[in-house]
Amino acid sequence: MFRQIISVVISMLVLTCCARQQDLDIQRISFSDYSSVPFGQHLDKMIVVPLSDNGMDDYMFSGFDKVICKNNNIYILDQLNRKIVIFNHAGNPIMSFSRRGRGPEEYLQITDFDVSEDGSILILDGQKDILIKYDKEGRFVNATPLLWQVNALKYLRGDRILLNIAPWDKTRDSKGSLIVANSDIKELYRLKLDNSNKDSNYALPAQIFNECGKDVLYHEPIDDLIYEITADGQLSKAYHVDLGIKAVPENLRNDIERHREEIRSYQTLVKAVYLDSALFIGSLLSKGMSDFVIDIERNICYEVDSASFVMLGVSGGYVVYKVMSDISSSDVYAPSLAMLPISEFI
Repeated sequence: MFRQIISVVISMLVLTCCARQQDLDIQRISFSDYSSVPFGQHLDKMIVVPLSDNGMDDYMFSGFDKVICKNNNIYILDQLNRKIVIFNHAGNPIMSFSRRGRGPEEYLQITDFDVSEDGSILILDGQKDILIKYDKEGRFVNATPLLWQVNALKYLRGDRILLNIAPWDKTRDSKGSLIVANSDIKELYRLKLDNSNKDSNYALPAQIFNECGKDVLYHEPIDDLIYEITADGQLSKAYHVDLGIKAVPENLRNDIERHREEIRSYQTLVKAVYLDSALFIGSLLSKGMSDFVIDIERNICYEVDSASFVMLGVSGGYVVYKVMSDISSSDVYAPSLAMLPISEFI
């Protein structure tokens, strides 16, 4: 899939920032020939973390739906069982967080979550359309009903919160908007983006808000644009991922389910992304899923062996992978993470 190298061409477009008009540099990233290098040379730099449940059901989970590395802990979202399991970097369990229910301090589902600098956990319940905050010990702090249907959130500097209005939201003037809110979830202003080609009935795998140093990257498939947002909540630049003839045609993007088989003949960027002047990390979906790390300065692409590792995200300065069971050294499979410092690629 990847016999390609990344090249960068700068072009200028004017985008609208609601409440603030500004011009954005759009950095065009086109895939062309590159030098392919085995990912194996980085294996000895990985920090493998076997996750122990200590024989307790509370620390068992069914999937890695989102992983956050923060405050020397690893936070794992299990959406099926509607809980967050927390481990330290040695893989020892710290806390199992589950507050399912219909009470005022409980949630029906965890659509998304984030962790603040002080360890507080903010949960988005997209079924109840509410944000619920718990302290680092898991104690209830407050619950705030939302005026919009939201599918992702991210803490910004100064306890500001970035919210992504879901494609299916029907509130007035909501389409293509990101909301920057204060700690009381009062709207401060909007970043209005053109997401007109989104399918409101079908979601591809996506983290939506991604860590990139102190800034945030916003990407929602099947869009080819990645937006960079500062820690203060301002649009700073955008990247257009140009897949050439492999890009999904515009006329297929508004009805993904109907055109699923056709779309499999093309490529689209999914899951988590990381992008700076030196590295481009992400996943391409086509007939299968392919994770990659591209060293822009050296014109090298590291192709990740999907039979051994599956990328879960980029967080806390690490690229986080799920270690697949077939390479586990244990007779009894225990889920393990492999954490590779981003600095190892630079």
